[in-house]
Amino acid sequence: MKSFELLAQVYRGSHVESCHSGVICAVDSEGHTLYQKGDAHQYFFPRSSCKMFQATAMLASGAVEHYQLPEHYLAFACASHLGETLHQQTADEWLQHLKLKQDRLLCGADYPRRQDDLIHVVQSGIAKRSVYHNCSGKHLGMLTACLMNQWDLNNYADLEHPVQKAWQVWFSEFLDADASQIDYAIDGCTLPTPYLKIQDFASALARLAKPHSLSTQAQKMSKQISQAMGNYSTYVAGTKTLVEALPQATHGRVLCKTGAEAVYAAWEQEAGIGLVIKIADGSKRALDAILVNTLNTLGLLNHEELQQLKNFLHHSIKNSQNKNVGHLELL
Repeated sequence: MKSFELLAQVYRGSHVESCHSGVICAVDSEGHTLYQKGDAHQYFFPRSSCKMFQATAMLASGAVEHYQLPEHYLAFACASHLGETLHQQTADEWLQHLKLKQDRLLCGADYPRRQDDLIHVVQSGIAKRSVYHNCSGKHLGMLTACLMNQWDLNNYADLEHPVQKAWQVWFSEFLDADASQIDYAIDGCTLPTPYLKIQDFASALARLAKPHSLSTQAQKMSKQISQAMGNYSTYVAGTKTLVEALPQATHGRVLCKTGAEAVYAAWEQEAGIGLVIKIADGSKRALDAILVNTLNTLGLLNHEELQQLKNFLHHSIKNSQNKNVGHLELL
């Protein structure tokens, strides 16, 4: 099997101009492969698509109950957000709730990612802020776990810090393997990111979707995470994104999470299916369309749901006058 298979072609006029290759892997909660393109046994970094598992450190600590955190905070802890107003406000409110300053966030300062929000912030004379960083929610979740457990707040990004070890314990249960024994590198936001097989990560997502074989606490956390991300999907990425639209269209049955370098993680809760997509060259252009198309191929979207998501299936190539000059074709 080829390491990567051709998944999409980009046409300019009637001619192919670019190609997107990658891997798709869908498995059930028993570990059976349901669908595959490319070699799913190769290793990759899930990057931010792993945030649901990293949030277990906060959940397992009892901090949600202790600090009386609302459900959308949990969704935000799993987020790669765009820095829209609701994301900024949530981060500021959470910091205030914990009586912490934003310099505690080790993700670094950033600007909002949407052009309109960026222009507004710059024109208002506002400097980069850590709360705008797309990973600020994940960092807040880890800081919350540290406060609850009285762990050091200064070096929580270190691989050997107790908060990193805490989420690895629970990740091990979802992986059905010792997560402390796999390799890690440093993510864009300074936190450790695991290096593992695509198929193994898909299996972990399937167990997140249908955690019946896991411990009672892991089952509870799985339901909390999926429910929060389903109920507050706008907090997980932003408005007009597939991460927002997919749970809304399926009433929380199918959820998804992006990762840097063109990664998508998705899970369907009724059948207990985990799905991973990785584009070889890190380009995100075809990701949304590939995810919706794969879910449809697997029979995980009914006609009404697919109609609600059809805009994500198409990608037009436009020129500087906003005229269509090409298109994306899925393979």
